[in-house]
Amino acid sequence: MFDIRAAVSKLIHPPDELGVPRWKCTEEEASAMVEAAGIHLGASQVGFTALNPQWLQAMVEIDPDVEEIKTTEDGRTLVPEKMKYVIVLGCQVPMAAQTRAPSQIGDAADRSGYENRQMAFERMSNFIRGLGYRAAMMPGMMTPTIPFGLMAGLGEMGRMNRLVSPLYGGAIRVETMLTDLPLALDKPIDFGLQ
Repeated sequence: MFDIRAAVSKLIHPPDELGVPRWKCTEEEASAMVEAAGIHLGASQVGFTALNPQWLQAMVEIDPDVEEIKTTEDGRTLVPEKMKYVIVLGCQVPMAAQTRAPSQIGDAADRSGYENRQMAFERMSNFIRGLGYRAAMMPGMMTPTIPFGLMAGLGEMGRMNRLVSPLYGGAIRVETMLTDLPLALDKPIDFGLQ
């Protein structure tokens, strides 16, 4: 079976493979550049926050002794302590089609939001690796993305128990990425959601 991720990862040549140092700048410059890249690569909103171990799934732990995310024989997932930055990507659901929910058109809009989120994530992780840093999906199938999105300033918590964006309302799908690229962190926002 053809593995598209493996094929694409062979196209990414981190700086160490090319014999050059990895990209360096201030945390503020990195955040500005990564946000611009995220929008260019398909995200509607991009924010940054710190990894909070309290929001991780039960069998996911931060470990200062590992260099890469790995799963132990007893089923625990260990995350390197250096991967303490979280990039939060929000992708808009097509609004015109979303208003047709519940229907096949509304369902297609919802799927489109999730597909756009996944494409933006893959592109962004390749971009970060190309700079010479690690990027990985937040481990754990049930790790909530909403707290990270709130702390990264993508929106507020709505009555529907979802993140509500000041730009896209509830029609946004959120993905989180861990990285060791030092980033300036965003703050939660209050845009007057009632």
